[in-house]
Amino acid sequence: MPGYVLVGIACGWSAVVRADAVGDGTAAENVLLRELRETVRAQSLQLAEQAQRLQKLESLTLGSTAPGSEKAVKATTVSVSPLGEASPGSTGRRLSHSVGNSGGDTATCCRWTPSGACGTLDPALKQKCTRLHEYLEAKTTTHEFANLTTCLGPDSSSYSHSFDGHAGNISLSYGSAVVTSVKTPLKVTHAANCANVAPQLTVQMDTMIDGDTVIDGTLTCSGQLSVADVMTAGGTGLDAVGGGLKHAHELAVASLWTTRTGCTPLSCSLDLASTSSALKGFHGGFTDGTYGYFVPHFDGAAHGNVARVDLTDFSTSGVSYLDLTTVNSNLKGFVGGFTDGTHGYFVPRDNGADHGNVARVDLSDFSASGVSYLDLTTVDASLKGFSGGFTDGTHGYLVPYRNDGVYHGNVVRLAVSSHTPGIGWASSV
Repeated sequence: MPGYVLVGIACGWSAVVRADAVGDGTAAENVLLRELRETVRAQSLQLAEQAQRLQKLESLTLGSTAPGSEKAVKATTVSVSPLGEASPGSTGRRLSHSVGNSGGDTATCCRWTPSGACGTLDPALKQKCTRLHEYLEAKTTTHEFANLTTCLGPDSSSYSHSFDGHAGNISLSYGSAVVTSVKTPLKVTHAANCANVAPQLTVQMDTMIDGDTVIDGTLTCSGQLSVADVMTAGGTGLDAVGGGLKHAHELAVASLWTTRTGCTPLSCSLDLASTSSALKGFHGGFTDGTYGYFVPHFDGAAHGNVARVDLTDFSTSGVSYLDLTTVNSNLKGFVGGFTDGTHGYFVPRDNGADHGNVARVDLSDFSASGVSYLDLTTVDASLKGFSGGFTDGTHGYLVPYRNDGVYHGNVVRLAVSSHTPGIGWASSV
């Protein structure tokens, strides 16, 4: 009986060749044997390739790999579907490792980027890190129902949900009825000229921010902005368009105040009397945009010490003052003032008695030489005892109050642009 030998096994079939046909068979049998050997060799190579593909597929199934059974992942390009699920031939995001950047290789694992290069990385770390990021990115938004059954209904088997990607809405239904339709929290709008115009992120829901928020650019409020505690803006300020700014405690715009050590925008104070004990008892003030001017009134007695504060130096070093009584002893006891941009005007009230001496200070010469005055009683003896005033840029108006204990209604108008014609302003004596 002729002997037989097993030559090869591949893809589920076996080839058996007579032993006595090997080496000393006929020419035809030798040709058959060679063909059979080539077939076995080809099938063996095919089987090895299939085994390699299977290993790759097992290594790509990152999200479903049980802990402790991870497969080695080679440092090769891995395609990932748009949902973050690894799949062969997908055209979604790709895992990539940042290598050779200017700051060094700082990445700890592959991340989702358009690049296909993943660099060199420990296979186990790459797999773990990828799974971690997929998990965290899927959990970015947390939904919390105050009472789910009250919201949707008592029968959980009737709950359903749907997503309209075009409208960006999520619908929650109970049975066939839509209970509520809400916008997705975030919407990204890409401009037609997307190559040159950055996309815009829109927060589509009423938003409560538990922590601090830092805005590097411009904050534009088209509705209402409610601030429960403190809002600080470090730019040019806050613009409210179409609505308003509401706050329950403090609204602080840092750019409008000069902050010094120990001084926050709304807790900052300056004691003028620390510069001079005479700087107290003021009544009214005004500004030319550079300095703030405080109108002297009464500190136990009528006084004429005008205080000036540099608005860019809200400290004692920014304080200066001018005693109007060094020009005329009657220039004291004022209530209110205003400026036409060139001069400051101080409204006469009571300097021990009701008086009508309007003081004028050249704002570019804050000294005795810049002081002049006008005694209104030289025009009419009843023109004294005023309280406040204002200007329209051409004239100044003094608000009547009381003259020698009797309230009066005599409004005085002064020409501030060319000053009062026919009535001279007296200067220092």
